[in-house]
Amino acid sequence: MSEKKSTATDDRRLVRRRPLKKGVAITVRKGTLGLGPNLAAGGEELSLDGVQLRVRCELKKGEEIQVGLTGIGRSRPMVLVAEVRWCREDEETESFLVGAKFRRRLAYADLGSFV
Repeated sequence: MSEKKSTATDDRRLVRRRPLKKGVAITVRKGTLGLGPNLAAGGEELSLDGVQLRVRCELKKGEEIQVGLTGIGRSRPMVLVAEVRWCREDEETESFLVGAKFRRRLAYADLGSFV
């Protein structure tokens, strides 16, 4: 019998990523103080551990960012601190795709407001 061999490109995530709802508003700011301009250009996916989103400028791997998520029916954003894991340019939209891991895991009950 043939067995599937594991490769470096296999998906090794612990939790499943889900696409964000259409009405979710996102803010992204460099650092953990919440100061500076909003760099967000859109959101892609969310999991309990992290987020994939679009930003207007390039972010460096290891840089800390503050992500604000405002779901449908919420008046104030949920603010999470995350570390940039990767960043690559998206030539189609002239923005950058960023993957970031949250400092603290998102509660499962809160995930339903955004996905």
